[in-house]
Amino acid sequence: MRAYLLMIAVSAIVTFLATHLVIKITRKYKIYPEIRSRDSHSVPTPRLGGLGMFAGFLVAMGTAASLGWFKSVFVADGPIMGVLIAASIIAILGALDDVYDLDWMLKLGGQFVAAGILAWNGVQIVSLPIGGITIGSFGMSFTVSVFLTVLIMNAVNRNLNLLRLQLPSGSEDHTEQLLQPGVVDLGHCDWHVSRVPSSQLAPGQDIHG
Repeated sequence: MRAYLLMIAVSAIVTFLATHLVIKITRKYKIYPEIRSRDSHSVPTPRLGGLGMFAGFLVAMGTAASLGWFKSVFVADGPIMGVLIAASIIAILGALDDVYDLDWMLKLGGQFVAAGILAWNGVQIVSLPIGGITIGSFGMSFTVSVFLTVLIMNAVNRNLNLLRLQLPSGSEDHTEQLLQPGVVDLGHCDWHVSRVPSSQLAPGQDIHG
């Protein structure tokens, strides 16, 4: 348990520091996209916080690899390399999307490539929590793993987008919170259609998916 708590602490500290560094760099060099009609803020806001999270992930992985506690995890190189390469693809794709607002087909294609690399290197679903169903063949396991990985990525993105559009009770302007020092958008893939109940929107606010 102590080993896992240490990894959580390392990743959290590095992510916190790296995110603040990203904020300073993006504000200094004005690295942020123009405001879109579906955005919940009214002034340009840095959206590269995912790079800070990726830095925390890399440092935590490097720390874990150097400790004997996780020796069994790093015995096989394939799955670890698959995770690192797939995470790198998603981080780069997310950063480019945060700055250039990439087309949804390009983002979806990149997600399938990352998921494919992950599954090809051995990180696969071999059984389902439905009556203990076991996936017999490599091809079927590969296909199920890729599609479920992409599905989960976009399910998380969708929930984050809806969360960002939630207006806190007692607040008249959500943008005031976004402008607080240290606030940065973690980035997301906006290729899906978002629908939010009108009761959750501020007067006059219009959301376009």
